[in-house]
Order: sequence, then structure tokens, then C-alpha cells
Amino acid sequence: NCALASLGVIERLDPLINAVCHLEGEGEIAVAAMEVPDGILSGMPLLIKDSIDVGGMPTAVGTEAWKGRIAQRDAPAVARLRASGALILGKTSVPEGCLDLQTFSNAFGVTNNPYNLAYTCGGSSGGSAAAVASGMVPLSMGSDLLGSLRLPASFCGVPSLRPSCPLLPPEGH
Repeated sequence: NCALASLGVIERLDPLINAVCHLEGEGEIAVAAMEVPDGILSGMPLLIKDSIDVGGMPTAVGTEAWKGRIAQRDAPAVARLRASGALILGKTSVPEGCLDLQTFSNAFGVTNNPYNLAYTCGGSSGGSAAAVASGMVPLSMGSDLLGSLRLPASFCGVPSLRPSCPLLPPEGH
């Protein structure tokens, strides 16, 4: 099971990298795995950037005061991933308010580069890039306005894709 393999890697590596700020429990993931629709991403484990709403999960945007804020519904982009069969395991760290070129927040601490823990993973989608680069998950969803996908991807040695706004609605972010 890909989700269980990802959970094992997250449990082993995240204490060093600190890319994941929220992880669903094994029970919730097992139930979600039984309900995954057939699709191009059927059963693929994913993590989502903490600034993007995932129904039932916190969306703190790296802010201490918002740590308890639970999203009421999925952002349209997340809903599309789920409809394609993706299995959302949790959320990835961001700098406070997604307003930095590295990933540090008082809410979740520093996210490290998986290749050298003394280096930054970039920001603001640094948690997503670090999670993919370290093998925690095969894919993660981030966001980008001024390089927030591209910078962390280059720092962590992974590709990123920035679709145009008409193709990916900004609601829930």
C-alpha cells in the first residue's frame, strides 16, 4: 500500500526535515483509502500546502493564531485531486502567511532541505518540495505567485508545475 509506505517514510524522516505540519491518523487514512474513487491518481498519497483548504484539516497558513482553524470544505483544486483518486495524507509547512523565501514559522518551526539539514528548502512551498525530495510522497500540491513553487523546487532538486489561473481556481487558498 503506497499510503502506508509514505506514512513510514514520514514517520522516519519528518522529525529531521519538519516538512509535515499536519498528518491524518492511520485510521482516517485507512477509511479514506477504502473510499478512493477510480481515477488517474487512484490511491496516490499526497500532501497539500498548509495554505490550501482540505476539508476537515487545519489551514493555519503557518500562523500560530490560526492553528486550530479547520477548513469546512476542500479547495476546488483539492476536490479535483480527490475526484481523480488522490489520497490526502496531511498538510505541509509554510512560512508565516506564505510571505518568505524560506520555510520557517513560529507555528511549526524550520523546514530543512532534505539533502543538507543546515540549508533552507526555500519557500513558501518549501514543505511540499522537501516532502517530495525526501521521498515522503510522490506528489504534493503547493502554490505560486512570485516563485513559491519554483524556488523550493530548485533548492530541493524536484520539478514543479505552475498551471495558469483559469485552469486552477484560486478559491480555498
